[in-house]
This record gives sequence, structure tokens and C-alpha cells, in this order.
Amino acid sequence: MNIDNITLEYLINPIHYGQYAKTPVVTANNKEQEENLIFYRKRILNITKQMLKGEFIDNSLHECFTAYANTIITYLQFIDKSDIIQEDYQNIESANPQNIKSVDDMSFADNMLIKKTTANNRTLDNFVNVVATTTESRIIPIKKTINIKEPYLRNKGIPCKKKKNVIL
Repeated sequence: MNIDNITLEYLINPIHYGQYAKTPVVTANNKEQEENLIFYRKRILNITKQMLKGEFIDNSLHECFTAYANTIITYLQFIDKSDIIQEDYQNIESANPQNIKSVDDMSFADNMLIKKTTANNRTLDNFVNVVATTTESRIIPIKKTINIKEPYLRNKGIPCKKKKNVIL
């Protein structure tokens, strides 16, 4: 066993060990935990619904639920921000080699990206940078304001359930 694996195994939180280990660790504890999740699924969902309503059974559950909810909120805000930003780039073609139509386009792109140097004319004048002070109009990027509290983001990604007509 490598020294890094030993360090990970004994000095890191077991919950986070799987994401840093090269080989996933499957133990009896993991299997037992999966079985417990299946067995207690309905009760876990019921307690979670109660906590969403503000009814907390225990102070430790309240702290854990608050941390869990904040982590999910941060994740959802990140997803919403990235989706909003990506909307601006939907109409831009990617620089895939499949999108380039001919060899001329590729050589043009290569010439634009790679600076060609000439080895024949190496004088001191080639190494001196002359800076001309001209007033150029620069395009300064504007910081985009993103409203995460848009109403359409409230139910984004949640599948709609058809309500059954209940006759009393």
C-alpha cells in the first residue's frame, strides 16, 4: 500500500475518502448504509418534509439540515448562474475541427494563434520594444447582473406531477 493511500485511509474523514481514493472502497458498512436508506426512506422523507415546514425534532438534526439545505441552495444557485450565462453563448459555433470547413480555414486559424518568428534577421532592433502612446478606444467588459430569484427558477428541473381528480 502506498504512503498516500495510508494517509488518506487513516487521516481523512471516511465520508470524503471515496472521492480522493484511486479505488472505491466498498465495505460492509457502505452496504449496510444503503440497506438502511432503502428501509428508512419513507421516514426520512417524512422528517425532511417536517423540517422544511419548520418543525425540528432535535437540535442536532436542525444543524445538519441547515447545513445540508445551504449546500443544496449553493449548488442550485451555481447551476442557475451557469445556465443563465450559457444562454448568451448558444448561437456561437464552437471551435470544433468538424466545424472548420477546409484546410485553408485551419491554416488561417493557426496563423492567427501562433506567432511566427524569423531567425534570419536577429538584430538588436528586433529585441527592443517600442511602445507608441496612442489613445485607443478599449472595449471594457461589463459585469452581468444575474437575478437568481427569478420566478421561473423556482421549479426548474422538477418534473410535473399530474394531479388526480379526487371525488369526495
